[in-house]
Amino acid sequence: MTHYAVLLDDARIVDESHIMQSILRGVQLSGVEVTVIVPGKAEDQPTPFFEEVHTISAPIPPRPWRRRAEANRLADILENLGVDAIFWSGLNATGLAHDLAAELDLPLVGDLWREEQILEASRSSHVDTWIARTEALAEQIRTTIRHGTIISARPPIESESSSHMPDTRPSLVVLDPGPTQASRYMIIDALQMTMDLREDLEVFLELRGRRAHRVWRMLQNDPALSQVTALDTLGPVRELVSAATIVAAPDPACPARTIVPAAMCGGAAIICADTRNDELLREDETAVVPMESTPESWRDAMVRLLDDPPLRQRIARAGKVQATRACRPSAAIDAWVTGLSLSVDPPAYPLG
Repeated sequence: MTHYAVLLDDARIVDESHIMQSILRGVQLSGVEVTVIVPGKAEDQPTPFFEEVHTISAPIPPRPWRRRAEANRLADILENLGVDAIFWSGLNATGLAHDLAAELDLPLVGDLWREEQILEASRSSHVDTWIARTEALAEQIRTTIRHGTIISARPPIESESSSHMPDTRPSLVVLDPGPTQASRYMIIDALQMTMDLREDLEVFLELRGRRAHRVWRMLQNDPALSQVTALDTLGPVRELVSAATIVAAPDPACPARTIVPAAMCGGAAIICADTRNDELLREDETAVVPMESTPESWRDAMVRLLDDPPLRQRIARAGKVQATRACRPSAAIDAWVTGLSLSVDPPAYPLG
């Protein structure tokens, strides 16, 4: 039986814990043993990441010399457990995963969901397999690197029945607009202009990162923005997203977050900054794309969907069909099992 050590950072646990649990449960049922490493003090006894999985805690030091020392400590533990390969998910876990794989001389598998990881991958030959969250990202990294195996694997998402009743108040869920203040203020201005036109709109805005506190204060102090409920993450409140009328993804970096196909499976209409990183997002077919990255263009996109129910329903229905098919749990788990097995038992012929 193949044994994987799975290293996660805090951000990925907050954003993806439910999906990662589903993936790892499915992987275990297929016959792959899993040990999960979560951030924490070395002496902690962490709560199991999910039932019947071995979970250990470890700090993720930012400084290289401390990180290598931690990798050495973890290597002794994992060697005794008979681990065959390392999988990591989370930007902050990258360095420790590389050090750990090097210390144990084991295959390394990475979770790819952001464009910036592709540039990082081009600088490193130490990753044996990349599992991309979308085929669009897989194609991008295939043109960038000439080593390792690349496969795409969707998150397993159960199709949900729509809870969108025609007489209910419309709701708009806005995913984190990105790390820059400019992108945050742009979407705030767009929301304010939209709410001036649609006073019945209920808005939920995700604001992440240390510098987001300025926008939080502005929301609290501006009566014109009283319709906006700010949340530091939407990962744990999946029901809110799946029940939304519209879900907007304004981050110009377009990360492949599970929350987008989950919203599509729930019947939400999608507005996104770009479609380049996810083949499920097709302009004017399964998503609306604002003409420019300006408050006016985003307001127009929001109002267009709110004021045109047939258009909104067409976009939502098409998106649900595509996302439900792409994220069918059995097929998704099979893809993850394949991706994880390739680093331990590489094929005799190239993939991708």
